[in-house]
Amino acid sequence: MTALTRRSFSQRIDALAGDSSARLRHLSGSALDTELDPVLQGLVVELSAGLNMPIALVSLVLARTQYFRAHVGLPPDLAIARATDRDASFCQFVVRDSQRLEVIDATGNALLPQELVGRYGARAYIGQPIAVAGTVVGALCAIDAEPREFSDVDRALIETLAARVSARLEELAQLRTATPAALLSRAALPAFSELRNIVGPIEANVTMAKVSLADLGGLVRLATELPAEVVERMPAFGALDRAIAAFRDLTEICDDLERSAHRLMPMLAAIERLTTAERDATFVSDVVTTASSLALHHTKLVGGVRWTGLRPGLEVAVPRIVAVATVTSALSILAAVLKGRSAGIDASVDAGPAGVRIAMRTTGLAEDVLGAAAAELEHLIGASGVIQVAVAPDELALVFPAAGGRSR
Repeated sequence: MTALTRRSFSQRIDALAGDSSARLRHLSGSALDTELDPVLQGLVVELSAGLNMPIALVSLVLARTQYFRAHVGLPPDLAIARATDRDASFCQFVVRDSQRLEVIDATGNALLPQELVGRYGARAYIGQPIAVAGTVVGALCAIDAEPREFSDVDRALIETLAARVSARLEELAQLRTATPAALLSRAALPAFSELRNIVGPIEANVTMAKVSLADLGGLVRLATELPAEVVERMPAFGALDRAIAAFRDLTEICDDLERSAHRLMPMLAAIERLTTAERDATFVSDVVTTASSLALHHTKLVGGVRWTGLRPGLEVAVPRIVAVATVTSALSILAAVLKGRSAGIDASVDAGPAGVRIAMRTTGLAEDVLGAAAAELEHLIGASGVIQVAVAPDELALVFPAAGGRSR
C-alpha cells in the first residue's frame, strides 16, 4: 500500500511533476473514448455496491487531468465534466507509486490535496492501480463522504475488479490498432524508411492530440451546460458555440487520422514481408549494419553510433526482420532520450553462454530514463521472451539467443 511523503497543507499537490508521461502512449484506440463503456460501467457499479461506497470511478491520469472513463455516484457537475485537474486528485499517487492507496479520512490531511475534500466532501478513499501493457495508467477507486477503514475483503474485491478493468482497457486500447505492425512502426527495410519517417510521427502525434482533447473535454462539457440566462447576460459567451463545434471537429479529424494511420501500417508490413527473406537465423553483422542505416535519422543528431566486437559468422536465432527492427528501435529510442546531446552511442557485440549481447552505452542518462526506454522497447518487442532487454548504468542491452556460426 502506498506510503505518502509528508508535505505542507495545500489545496493542490502535483505528485507527478516532471512525469515523462510514457503511460499516455498506451491510451490509444478506444481507451479515451467519451462514450461510456458498458463493461467498465458494470465494474464500477459492482465496486460501489461491494464496498458500500457511493462513488466509484475508473480514473485515467492524463497530462493535466484525471479523466473518468467510467463512473457512478458523481456530483452533477463532475458527472458532466467527467474530469478533474490532475493535481487535485488522489489517483495521481496510485499512478506515481504503482500501489494501492487507502485513506481513512482525508480531512485536513497535509499529505493530500484538499480541493476535492473542501468542495465535494470527499473523506474516505481506496484506489487500486489499473494498467495497459504493464504500465499503470490510472486507478479503480471508490470514495465516501464519511470516514471509514478498509478490510481484507474490501482489498481483495478492488484488486480483483481492477484486474478486470485493466483487461478491458487492454481490449479498448487495441481497437482500431494494428498490433502486428507495432514493432515495425519503429523500423523497416531501407526501401520503406522514408515512409516510416512520415507515418510514425503522425501516429504518435494523433495519440497525443487525443490526450490533449481529452484534457479539454471536461471544460467543453461544462460549457455546453451553461444556463441560457448566463449566456444572454454576457454576449461574448456566444463564441463558445463556435469553440465547442471546433472541438468536436478536431475530435473527428483525430479519429479519422488514427484510423488512416493504422490502415497504412499493416499495408506497409505486408509489402515488407514480400521483400524480405525470412530465416531462422541472422548474421549479426547484417543486423547491425542495416539497423544503423535505418536509425541514422535519429542517431546522427546525437553523434552517431560506434560499433565494436563484431566478428564474421556470428548469428542470432531470430528472423532477420525481427532482429533488425529490434536493434533499430533500440537505437532510435535511445537517441530520442539523449535529447540533442552529441556524445554519441558506443555499441558493442559480445557472445557468451547466455546468448549474443548487443549493448548500447552513453553517458549522463538517469536510471529512470533508461528504465523508461527499456520499458518502451519491451512493449514493442512483446512478451515472447525470445529477446531480453537489460539495463545497467549508462547502458541499454539486448540479449538474443545464439545460433550456430558460419563464416560470411
